[in-house]
Formats: sequence, structure tokens, C-alpha cells
Amino acid sequence: MTRSPPAVLSRRHGAHGGQRDGGYWTASGRVIFEPARFYLPVEAVDPFGEHSFVTYDDFALLVETTTDPLNDLVQVERKYGIETPCKPERSCGRLL
Repeated sequence: MTRSPPAVLSRRHGAHGGQRDGGYWTASGRVIFEPARFYLPVEAVDPFGEHSFVTYDDFALLVETTTDPLNDLVQVERKYGIETPCKPERSCGRLL
């Protein structure tokens, strides 16, 4: 492992600390939760301050969309369904 001088670490990578603090550290991202939806994560902020967002369905069960810091949107088609138990001697249907 190559050791870099403290000035290089803090200048290039935003690292803080040093030998006195027990090592170098850098900030990690943080997650923002929505109290009204039983504290589901709805937003993430990375160490550079960029925001990502998540939206959920009306029942707070499935993710509907995610948006990253570059505004790339991923949308999910949701499908609720019920599978019924089936005995081997019977034909059973599936409702999906």
C-alpha cells in the first residue's frame, strides 16, 4: 500500500484527519427518510452533494421511480397479483 502525504489526500480526495486522529476519513453519503411514509428512504445525497430520488406506489410497497444526479429516470411498471395455492390433482389458476 502506498502512503500519500496528508496534503495530497486532502487536496485530491477531500480526506480529513491524520496520524493524531487515528487515520484519514472522508464523508459518506446520507439518506433522507420520509416520516409520513413510515420512514421510507426517499432521497440520497452523495459526498459531493448530488441528490438521487426514489418514489413509491400508493401503498408504499414498491418503488415506482428512481432519479439519479444526472436526471436519469428509471420507471417501474408495477403489477399486483395473487397466486392461489394449488393441489397437484387440481388445475389451478393464477391471477396476475
